[in-house]
Amino acid sequence: MNVAKARRIGAEGDQKAAEADANVGESEVVVAEATIARLKTMMEYASITAPFDGVITRRRTNPGDFVRSAAQGATTPLLMLANIDRLRVVLDVPESDCRFVKAGTPMDVRFAGDGAKPIPMNVARSAHSLNPATRTMRAEADLDNSDRTLSPGMYAHVAVKLETKQAALMVPSKAVRVHARDVFVLVADNGVARSVPVQIGYDDGEWSEIVSGLNGSEAIIIAAKGVLAAGMPVAVAESKTARAEANEVPGL
Repeated sequence: MNVAKARRIGAEGDQKAAEADANVGESEVVVAEATIARLKTMMEYASITAPFDGVITRRRTNPGDFVRSAAQGATTPLLMLANIDRLRVVLDVPESDCRFVKAGTPMDVRFAGDGAKPIPMNVARSAHSLNPATRTMRAEADLDNSDRTLSPGMYAHVAVKLETKQAALMVPSKAVRVHARDVFVLVADNGVARSVPVQIGYDDGEWSEIVSGLNGSEAIIIAAKGVLAAGMPVAVAESKTARAEANEVPGL
């Protein structure tokens, strides 16, 4: 009886020992799998996979170079990658024109050195706030470059259509004269230069909008040879655009 009981107890002990060995084996398998996963992860560092499709625009590391870990203080990127199929056109809008520029505002873009026609676009987004250092507002537009004819970093001439006015009276900005607080233009009236006070609206530096003071029939004096002032005699030369250019009468 005692022998049978001892055998039973011994068998139970052997079973528990076998179960313990099995648990140890399972633990070793888990540890081995974790080791394999760690080694696979380390092996993946041997290849750099880009998060998006693109082209390498700058390479700072050559084959054979020793690359330090960022954890060891290395902060210089190995490569610079860019997706150039879609470019962002960035422009800084002067403070005086910010109220006209918003998402959807039409604009024409012409790239430097490109003889092609301007590319019509629309403003995609704007900052709605000014840079306190430059007093300008950042605006952006997205440009399709799937044919890759353009390169990132190119300069462009951008003409933003701020406002549209029907039948606006425009004169060259150089025809507008300012003296103290008086704003006026000189017109040729019966062979004599005459000063006409005007009120200026929009002015892009090349053309000025005349809000009041002129009716459009005047012969505007754009330029003159020598000093010209109101009351001096002038000889008018009509241009094809119906605007006048006056020269001081020789000998007078």
